[in-house]
Amino acid sequence: MPELTENLIRLRTVQGVGNAIIWRLLRHFGDSDRILGASEQELCAVKGVSPALAGRIARAGLYDPRDEMDKAVRAGVDIIPYDDAGYPMPLRHMFDPPVVLYVRGRLIPEDGVAVGIVGTRHNSRYGKENALNLSAALARGGFTIVSGLARGVDTFAHTGALQAGGRTIGVLGCGFDHMYPEENRDLALEMTHSGAVVTEFSMATSPSRDTFPVRNRIIAGLSMGLLVVEAPLRSGSLITARLANEIGRTVFAVPGRMDDARSEGCNRLIRDGAVMVLGVDDIFRELNPSLQEDWDETNPPPPPPQKKARQAASAKAVEASLNAAREEVREKSQEREKAAPARPMTAAVPLRKPSPDLGENERVVLACLTPEWAVVDDLTEACGLDAGKASAALAMLRLRRLAEQGPGQTYRLYRT
Repeated sequence: MPELTENLIRLRTVQGVGNAIIWRLLRHFGDSDRILGASEQELCAVKGVSPALAGRIARAGLYDPRDEMDKAVRAGVDIIPYDDAGYPMPLRHMFDPPVVLYVRGRLIPEDGVAVGIVGTRHNSRYGKENALNLSAALARGGFTIVSGLARGVDTFAHTGALQAGGRTIGVLGCGFDHMYPEENRDLALEMTHSGAVVTEFSMATSPSRDTFPVRNRIIAGLSMGLLVVEAPLRSGSLITARLANEIGRTVFAVPGRMDDARSEGCNRLIRDGAVMVLGVDDIFRELNPSLQEDWDETNPPPPPPQKKARQAASAKAVEASLNAAREEVREKSQEREKAAPARPMTAAVPLRKPSPDLGENERVVLACLTPEWAVVDDLTEACGLDAGKASAALAMLRLRRLAEQGPGQTYRLYRT
């Protein structure tokens, strides 16, 4: 196994080191050997690396990766680093792509033409039928189906692709030592013969409320477009949809009854600009696979003509909104400087109190938010979390009306 893979496994074992930190280290030092050979003082020069973390990274070279590698071999799992020819090309165009992928099965270049299908674990019959039928139709049309191997809509998305004789990729929110949910173990095995099961987590990583939002960005990244079949407002599927939109993937949604909570998330997505799907033709028409070229490092597939105009208009609108937001912040800052502060802004502007059931990452991100707009990259660095974890936490805070999103991927505390 290449030395880079061994070094990345060593770095992944360090507590507090995730994709974001590893990418910063790689950009700073140039290669993994120099990272593991660096002094603690040199490591501290990298943004986000504290003295304590630097000490742990400096000792990472002592870790023997052979146990992890042997365990993967016995389980029939390949460990693919980011520079490997077999690494999925669509992921290379993401922010914060996984530095390694654990793969059981086989990834092929044709998997670059893929649609992600996600939805609630507690689906209705309507959701089940749409997931099965749309997945099968897309698979027959040449799309690889990507989903998360969860109960409900994910299961039916994978099943529909297999029944149609197509390819499908499952993205785990845990390591291969575990299968969650257990009842999908046979489905995952069948998928390895007509696709693959992948994860970025080490073999022994257990599923948790933190790992599933992180894996959602891989579902989005592997897909040209993301279809939400059935999802309530507080759903991981909406996090995946937002991540897909942020990296330029087309978001689709199946409409449902307005009095059905299981369709409320889809209906909101459509209201906010997602492509409404009344049949598989709506997806074919939007993605138009006949116009797509193979994914290439320097030449990603061009969008269909009807999408180019919308993307250009959207880019201009976002830029205009961002400039307006910056001007608003500048004007308010000048006004505050002229006025004598009678009391802190947090006292003058009531903020929603934190919910007691917030997860650890959500609390960390919430503590970094202020009443002023901040760009997501600055928040990610301030929190010390991976971009995927920070984005997932922000999405949950928005759903709970503790944070609000502004133009240009800016966030602040929610104002009541």
